[in-house]
Amino acid sequence: MQERASLELRKRPTRARARATVDRILDAAAALLDEIGFEALTTVRIADRAGVNIASLYSYFPNKYAVLSALSDRMAERQLASVRRTMGDHDDWREALDSGLDAFVDLILTEPGFSALSTALRACPPLRTLAERNLEPVTRLVREGLRERRVPVDPGSAQAIARVVVESGASVVNIARSSPPRARERLLRELKLMVRSYLDHYLA
Repeated sequence: MQERASLELRKRPTRARARATVDRILDAAAALLDEIGFEALTTVRIADRAGVNIASLYSYFPNKYAVLSALSDRMAERQLASVRRTMGDHDDWREALDSGLDAFVDLILTEPGFSALSTALRACPPLRTLAERNLEPVTRLVREGLRERRVPVDPGSAQAIARVVVESGASVVNIARSSPPRARERLLRELKLMVRSYLDHYLA
């Protein structure tokens, strides 16, 4: 219970000024993750980079894990918005799938701190629950897509199909993000082929 509590904000920012302060703290944490890594990251360094008093940081976050939890949530929200927006531009599910995956990968490659945070989520016990939690919105998006296309499967099967797509995709993307550009392109091309073939069984 203590580890879970340590990931929660002390209070939610409600006013514009407070939200701007929290955003600065998260931006600072993302930049520092890229520069010095998770192990060297401290709340003091985050506050200093953000230009806020350490007491202000602690008024929202009890420790650096809570900062990274909020940063992870923000990244997940941005991923979902990007994927949903690009997929909505296509009627054909194959084109929507390709565009959604491209948007997902593009954000991973350009979002500050993403790679370092992904490594921390897997390596740090207090943060491991976040990895699965942050894939759930995209899993739900795939599940909703199956329902909208009236795929004749029960809700439990739809959830299983969506999890296979998202979990396998996330694993390949995790390898691709640290690969050279040409190798990354090949991996993503094969991932699209694999997911298309799998979903074709249900959507054809």
